[in-house]
Amino acid sequence: MAAANCLVTNDWICGAYLRTRSQELTDATLQHVGITVASVLLGLLVAFPLALLVRARPRFAGPVLGLTTLLYTIPSLAMFSLLLPFLGLSSALVVTGLVLYSLTILVRGVLAGLAAVPAETREAARGMGYGSGRLLWEVELPLALPALMAGIRMATVSTIALTTVGSLVGRGGLGNLIEEALPTFFKAQVLAASVLCVLLAVAADLLLLGLQRLLTPWTRIRAGRAGVREMGILADTWTWLTTGANWSGESGAGHRLAEHLYVSGTALLLACALALPLGLWLGHLGRGGTVAVNVSNAGRAVPVFAVLALFMVSPLRNAGYVPTVVALVLFAIPPLLTHAYVGVREVDRAVVEAARGMGMSGGQLFRGVELPLARPMLMTGLRSAAVQVVATATVAAMVGQGGLGRIITAGFHTYDTPQVVAGAVLVALLALLVEALLVAADRLLGRRAARPKG
Repeated sequence: MAAANCLVTNDWICGAYLRTRSQELTDATLQHVGITVASVLLGLLVAFPLALLVRARPRFAGPVLGLTTLLYTIPSLAMFSLLLPFLGLSSALVVTGLVLYSLTILVRGVLAGLAAVPAETREAARGMGYGSGRLLWEVELPLALPALMAGIRMATVSTIALTTVGSLVGRGGLGNLIEEALPTFFKAQVLAASVLCVLLAVAADLLLLGLQRLLTPWTRIRAGRAGVREMGILADTWTWLTTGANWSGESGAGHRLAEHLYVSGTALLLACALALPLGLWLGHLGRGGTVAVNVSNAGRAVPVFAVLALFMVSPLRNAGYVPTVVALVLFAIPPLLTHAYVGVREVDRAVVEAARGMGMSGGQLFRGVELPLARPMLMTGLRSAAVQVVATATVAAMVGQGGLGRIITAGFHTYDTPQVVAGAVLVALLALLVEALLVAADRLLGRRAARPKG
């Protein structure tokens, strides 16, 4: 009787809910898995030729990488709204959006893997008569698999989390259950769906890790009308952005922009304070990195929407920006921790041994050799985390929090497409500005490091 009463008392943990709603949970989980698998596979099919194009024609690197980054910065609310007239309320709508979001991770993963192949290995293969196609499939791809699989794992975990946002159009898998539970504060359903999302992501990450080890055994040894309509929307969007009334007041774009910057900046600073020291320390020690990266990826698997929903049915729902900041910190830690660890571990071991031979202590070695050489990888992780935080902070609007997402949700609920596009444009421009500032900072640090001392 007590177990059945947990539904009446609205407990967080309720066995009666799991028994009576098992079919709903199964159906939602299968939909979640299907959307994720389709999105990652299609994303990989698109990302691979794009990465090959960038490698063959470096002049396309800027446009391709810039476009994939720009697509990632478009908030999911705006993305689904823009795709809705073409794809309707269908799973294809969600899959298409998730494919576009996965490109920035997958393209960079393929490029990083191919770039890691030693030049002497390529030259040796060419000397043995390998053509470009045979060189790619028999030499470069096998050696690039560790970095490529790392990108696929990150894209898969991210896609599992983002799939929940598809609940906006009724195709969000477990996200549908979370959204259904919010109006009535149905705690057991929110918790069960959120936990299943995490378990899905952890299981997928472990399966892909096992597949990676199976495929790379040597690593163990090593250790028309639409055009007219679009022009009209663009003109109306420009009008919205240049109307002063839309920028004033607490609901104006100026105030929402300040909220977005505050939340994003706070979350990024906290994530850096938590992830960078740990990643650098583990990279320096050379131990525990795999466990730390897997644990952080599990944290990334927790959907931002689900974390916010959990806070909204807890006493912390009145804690201001705390729910949003905590959710974004969890989302930002994985790229920061992973890049910090990999950056230090990828420092040439010959250089490290030479520094030790010169009598450098552990601290001197870290500050004078490992940290400077790991800087490019560290900055890559910081840029990735910053763009993701700025773009993902819009989800906070779904639970009544502030930021630029409020502009998009207001337009979404009133069918005001120009306002939706205007909000998306502001988020995209902010993300691109943040990335441009970090690129400039990286180049400045690079020049200072290259400057002769004394």
